[in-house]
Amino acid sequence: MIALASATVTGLFAIYYIPVGSSEERAATVLSKTGPQGQAAYRDAWSDGRLTRADMYEIRDASGHDIDNWVDMSGRTS
Repeated sequence: MIALASATVTGLFAIYYIPVGSSEERAATVLSKTGPQGQAAYRDAWSDGRLTRADMYEIRDASGHDIDNWVDMSGRTS
């Protein structure tokens, strides 16, 4: 039980506090160019001077909404 709790705390620490690598930083830069929501999420993520996995989840989600909005506006279905 203690080992499970320790693993959980370590995992949460890694997600929210340990910065991602350079390849993830490049991916975040690309995703920030998908539209206004992606840009805003990117700016918010870097507000504390580091980019974490939790920040990447937010950027991906916001960029996905930008892409969905673009597809809806263009009339494309697939």
